[in-house]
Amino acid sequence: MEASEEITKIDIKQAIKAIVQLKQRLARLKKQSLLRIANKLLGSLGELYVMSELQEQGYQPQLKGGQAGYDIFLDDKPPRRIEVKTSVLKKEGVYSEVVLYFGWKVESWNQKKKNKYDVLVCVAMNDCFKKHDFYIFSREDISRLDSVPKVGRFTSVKKKIHLFENKKGFQKAVKEKPAYVTSLERVINKNPQRFRNQWDKIKN
Repeated sequence: MEASEEITKIDIKQAIKAIVQLKQRLARLKKQSLLRIANKLLGSLGELYVMSELQEQGYQPQLKGGQAGYDIFLDDKPPRRIEVKTSVLKKEGVYSEVVLYFGWKVESWNQKKKNKYDVLVCVAMNDCFKKHDFYIFSREDISRLDSVPKVGRFTSVKKKIHLFENKKGFQKAVKEKPAYVTSLERVINKNPQRFRNQWDKIKN
């Protein structure tokens, strides 16, 4: 998609509506293979939700992607590069079955290029793709993330953010895998309001 292509508020809202409707229709078929088609659109939907929020705040965001290394560009003062990562609640076998969390991979062990963006927006979305929360992290926040040991099938993950469904799940995860729940993640889970909807981090 060309950076110069204008995407209006109406475009964004219509695109969001179309993806949510597709998810709902495929869910009614109760076929997991078809649901995976909708789930592949999860990341794109997260980007659209962030674009919509930025437009509401008066920004003129440009949707990037491809080889840019980030998802959204703000031609502001200063210019800002925004990366968007989206997750629904999941298990994935990292912790015990009762522990649910939103999980966002921040960096891979084989990742060569650093500082690809200035702000990371993590979108926590429900299974219906409608309700969502934004967690905003500056580059300084991300620099405080510790590397994690290689666990199970996630051997490529070097840095990540896990936000647990509730306090009980968080405490159980810390007890089960203390080395895998980093110090910053503990701050995030104990004080999510420090990151939820903190859009001022874009200006700083």
